[in-house]
This record gives sequence, structure tokens and C-alpha cells, in this order.
Amino acid sequence: IAALESMLPRVIEANARRASAASDPERGALYQLLTLAGGAARVRDRRGDELDVRLERSLAELLAPGDWLRMSVDDSGQAQVHCCYPPQVAALAP
Repeated sequence: IAALESMLPRVIEANARRASAASDPERGALYQLLTLAGGAARVRDRRGDELDVRLERSLAELLAPGDWLRMSVDDSGQAQVHCCYPPQVAALAP
């Protein structure tokens, strides 16, 4: 619980900074953030496939490896993040 309490403020702020305030948290697919350098990120989907994407810098500065992102990715690799989740949600996912 202590780890979750320390991460929640960061994740709440990340959700507040998403590009589209009207984004639907049920839209897109779920990805785990593996690495992050500036706005460049490597993510893994639930099947285990990895993908390089670009995130908005203002959002990326609040994220950390292990976070989960519900997002859509266009053909150029630009990600639109719909919702951010702390790493602890992995234990809750089927």
C-alpha cells in the first residue's frame, strides 16, 4: 500500500496532463511502459509485443518504467494516451 500511495499523486497528475481531456479511458489498448527517454518510449502490449512510440513530453516527464498506459498509436508511432495507471495494476489484470 505504501508504494501505491507514493505513486498515486504522480499518476493522477499524469492523467490530468493528457493531451485530450475528453479521452475515453476505455479506448485504445493497454501497454506497459518499458523505457522512456524524453518523449521516446518503448512499450509492451499484453501479448508481449514491443513497440517504439512517441509521447507528449509534458506527460512523459511524469511517467516511469512499469507504468501502464491505455493508448492509441497512429501509423507514425505517435501515441495518444487515454489513461495512465501505476505499476501495481499488473497484479489486478487477468
